[in-house]
Amino acid sequence: MRNLVPVKCTNQTLYFERLQPVITSGDINEDVIVFDFCPMWDGFQKTAVFYRDGGDVYHVLVQNDNTCIVPKEVLVDPGEVHFGVFGVKDDRQRTS
Repeated sequence: MRNLVPVKCTNQTLYFERLQPVITSGDINEDVIVFDFCPMWDGFQKTAVFYRDGGDVYHVLVQNDNTCIVPKEVLVDPGEVHFGVFGVKDDRQRTS
């Protein structure tokens, strides 16, 4: 069973639905962000962006069920992982 991490996206702000979700370094294809987008995001093609301080940035397409897997590259070492999401619809782009 995968580790599901629920995240609420209201307007352009992300919130964890539970405090300090546990994501373990070294996981591969194990941690899944489950987004709950407000109607403002309807019709947008969404992409999650993951990075570590000073590290490479990884883009992951958010699936139709509003989930995406945390890339293994940001989980190699212990520490903080940062992420956000952006959406594209026609000539518009929305960011969190």
